[in-house]
Amino acid sequence: MFKTIINSLILFFSFHIVSISIVLAGDYIDNGNSTITDRTTGLMWQKKDDGVRRDWFLSLKYCEALKLGGYSDWRVPNIRELSRLVDDTQSEIAIDPLFSCQPNFYWSSTTQSNSPNAAWGVYFYGGDMDWSQKNFSDLVRCVRAGPTGSIDPLTIQLSLNPTKGEAPLQVDLSVVVSGGQSPYTYSWDFGDGLIQQDQAAETTHVFTPGIYTIIVYVKDSAGEFAQTNSLIEVFERSPMQLELAANPLQGEAPLLVNFNVSITGGYFPYQYEWDLGDGIILSHYGPSASRTYLSGTYRITVYATDALENQASTTQEIQVYDPQPLLIKIQPSTIKGDAPLNVDFQAIVSGGYPPYAFAWDMGNGIIQTDLTDLVSNTYSPGNYIITVYVTDFKGQRSQAFQAIEALKPQVPPLKASGYEFFSTPGEAVTLTASDGSGNYRWLCDSSTGAYFYSQQENSQNFWGNPAIFYSPLTPGIFIVNLTDGLTNIQIKVNTTRPTKLTISPDKVLLTSIGSSARFLVIADYNDGTSGVLNQVTWQSTNENIASVQENVIVAKSDGIAEIIATYQHIETRVMVTVDTKPMALTIDPGLLLLNIGETAIISVIGTYRDGSTKPITDISLETSSSDIIAISGQSITGNTEGNTILTAKYNSITDTCQVQVSMPRPVNINPPSLRIKPGETVQVYIDGGTLPFYPEIGKMVGAVQRTWQIDNMNTPG
Repeated sequence: MFKTIINSLILFFSFHIVSISIVLAGDYIDNGNSTITDRTTGLMWQKKDDGVRRDWFLSLKYCEALKLGGYSDWRVPNIRELSRLVDDTQSEIAIDPLFSCQPNFYWSSTTQSNSPNAAWGVYFYGGDMDWSQKNFSDLVRCVRAGPTGSIDPLTIQLSLNPTKGEAPLQVDLSVVVSGGQSPYTYSWDFGDGLIQQDQAAETTHVFTPGIYTIIVYVKDSAGEFAQTNSLIEVFERSPMQLELAANPLQGEAPLLVNFNVSITGGYFPYQYEWDLGDGIILSHYGPSASRTYLSGTYRITVYATDALENQASTTQEIQVYDPQPLLIKIQPSTIKGDAPLNVDFQAIVSGGYPPYAFAWDMGNGIIQTDLTDLVSNTYSPGNYIITVYVTDFKGQRSQAFQAIEALKPQVPPLKASGYEFFSTPGEAVTLTASDGSGNYRWLCDSSTGAYFYSQQENSQNFWGNPAIFYSPLTPGIFIVNLTDGLTNIQIKVNTTRPTKLTISPDKVLLTSIGSSARFLVIADYNDGTSGVLNQVTWQSTNENIASVQENVIVAKSDGIAEIIATYQHIETRVMVTVDTKPMALTIDPGLLLLNIGETAIISVIGTYRDGSTKPITDISLETSSSDIIAISGQSITGNTEGNTILTAKYNSITDTCQVQVSMPRPVNINPPSLRIKPGETVQVYIDGGTLPFYPEIGKMVGAVQRTWQIDNMNTPG
């Protein structure tokens, strides 16, 4: 029984050409040795593929090496031979049941006419003919003893790796053959006078400097010849050059130095000999070496010999020093005295490698870096350890210590009549000192504004007076420092006061429990300025609704609470609303189309007072017709054909959508067959089926018009 192609509709999309064919099955004989013979063509087929996915090139080699049923002349079938196996009368896998076949793509030996990197094959799940990139992995079924000749002419593709480089250059050569009739014989002309007959499809050759034309000749079993060629370029090797790296180049003894030599030019492999400069010679050594040196200057030389006995050398000099200990001593101007005790220090340094860097820890919390060897400091009563850290030029470090004792005088502690005074511009404040050493000194800071003081000679430094009259003339914060030489006291006079407080933002809406908001308090001052005020006290009128800590509020439960900010006797309030319930629900989509037995998950979006939206999961669903759809949690399933209304509820808020349940309809294509020329546009009408419509499986709902354009015609048959 002959195979006859009854009809073929070719659609072009997704970068593939798909052929939809109806074919009558052939007449086959199971030979009982894992082979099947097609009586019509005389072809003998591999009954079962080996299940291994290979690219197109490995598939060709696999069939050529196959020994099956007592035969060794197996090959990959061409597309005409392979497509004859398609039997569209089969329900799933379109091949005679005598064959063991997978519902996948099988290679043919036929190359795609306008894409040398692609080859034709057959998807036996449906029997469609298609093409695939040759480097993709797919299945293959081998064939033998078919009619002479092939659907493809004998074509060959030559690959060289590399195509250029320095001599001596070893090149891997390979040729891929398609079409013709296997087995094939190969001959190579390397372009340098050497010709190899009856060679394999792969070979290797070493070239000297020059430009060569490589020619490969291929002959198939039917006597057809093909040849192709390619060029390679081989350069002269550059002279050998050495670069020696030493790390470090200098340092204190004992010094470990690592050496590494890099070579350019010459001919690999290389041999190395090291003269390490201290009488040690390393012969037949590698490109790296190391050596530990004592004090002195050393000249290291490395010699290299390449594969052609060419020689080169290079040198590097290193210096190794004797270590010099770094010694330090602190010399103070005094080590003991009554506070306040002023002491001068000098670091005496010997050894090491100048210049030196100094850092001082003065023992009273003061750290001074990037200084010289001379420093001074004043100490209040107590015992102190002064430390100096010295680093020399080579990074060597050392330190020294010195103890200092400052004695406490037997006097009562210094006191002031107050430490913060509030006033208005022009109002005088009396500042009084008592106790202490009696050697009072008042230091007035004029950087914040003008002031008036009651002392002679208009001086800012008042000595020996226990009291002064201080009158700020402008709004601001004024600092007056009092000292008796033993204790320092700072007194603040503040003439700037806020007159009004404002909270920003002036109202807050929180839509979820645990959400938060941050406030700022803006103060208007008596000097006409305004700014952010941080020293305020915060309070919530209802902590169960909105709690407040510093300037951050956190939503606790639905309701309204007032947040109060207070500074001195001024306060301001802001209203906070916590509302976590959505204002409206929306079912997405508003119209839901289901097939009988199909299940869909319902998505419900809540809209809140602040305009935000988010999905809501804890909803309840109801339907007006439970026989049309079944509800389970947030999913529904179509039961019978019909229309119904689906209602989603959350608290007292609802939304509805329409649900249509229907049976799938068969697909009709009009016209049922087409003859299309390249570049021609045709119209195909398809109705029935179920949305969505996918061209590769031919489904569509309703009467739909689609347009495809055939860009090229590469499908045989």
